[in-house]
Amino acid sequence: MDPKLLGVWVVFWSLIRHSDHVSQSHEKSYRAYLDLIRQLLDGLAASEGFVIHDTRLAAIGLSAMLDGLWLEWCLNPETFSAANGLHICRCWIKGLRHGAFGTDDVL
Repeated sequence: MDPKLLGVWVVFWSLIRHSDHVSQSHEKSYRAYLDLIRQLLDGLAASEGFVIHDTRLAAIGLSAMLDGLWLEWCLNPETFSAANGLHICRCWIKGLRHGAFGTDDVL
């Protein structure tokens, strides 16, 4: 979590919309990242005895939450502490254990 990297990421994100090469590279790495998150979530669910019915959406949600937390922290590190960020993530995982991304949630 380095605020100095925010500018680099903003430029990268803007290039995704304007460069086929950067867009394809991002798509490939994002797909691999989501696959890794899905595997980790599947492993967590299996080891703790709960079911995630749509791990793809859960992975997208976790990725978006982490990106959002990182972005907010880079914009103002006083917004929340590292402990607050961990608490937010733990609460999100508790939501998974209690049925978030279950069959009722699938559109």
